[in-house]
Amino acid sequence: MSKIELTDDWARTLSSNRKGDFGEAIAKTHIQSVVEECPHELFPEYGDIDSSLYTQARHRHHFTFREADESGKIERIQWQADLTIKLINIYEDSAPEMERNVALEVKTGQYAKLERDQKKVMGILNEDEETLVLRANVRLDGDSIAEIQYSTLKPDASTKAGYRLIPFNL
Repeated sequence: MSKIELTDDWARTLSSNRKGDFGEAIAKTHIQSVVEECPHELFPEYGDIDSSLYTQARHRHHFTFREADESGKIERIQWQADLTIKLINIYEDSAPEMERNVALEVKTGQYAKLERDQKKVMGILNEDEETLVLRANVRLDGDSIAEIQYSTLKPDASTKAGYRLIPFNL
């Protein structure tokens, strides 16, 4: 049996890839617990429904859109979500079946940024009222093991991607 001691500075000894893996695992675990235990924090309409909730998680879900640039050339823009979760209320005769989706992008560290196409695809998906796109920024330094800050996107024509990150409180 091996033992590992997590000292105050253990995160600094990890490579960038391992920090990313660890941050992704923390954020995925956290968002799955929010979905299963209090889905109304993500989708208020689930607060009034007293039924069982079916969830289905999918890792590395790929989204692709096509758009025309100024010259008319068709360009593919894509994003691979780190995690998507489908929520469906079941076993309730008095409430209509409702399906919602959460798509999560995890960035670990203070300098991790979204790429332009990622932000654009995430913003397009977030315009669908049945989908909530979240970016989780995980920081592994400080007094706690990890700190997660969530944000979502809203349209903003003044940005290159056409969308801007805004805080999402969980």
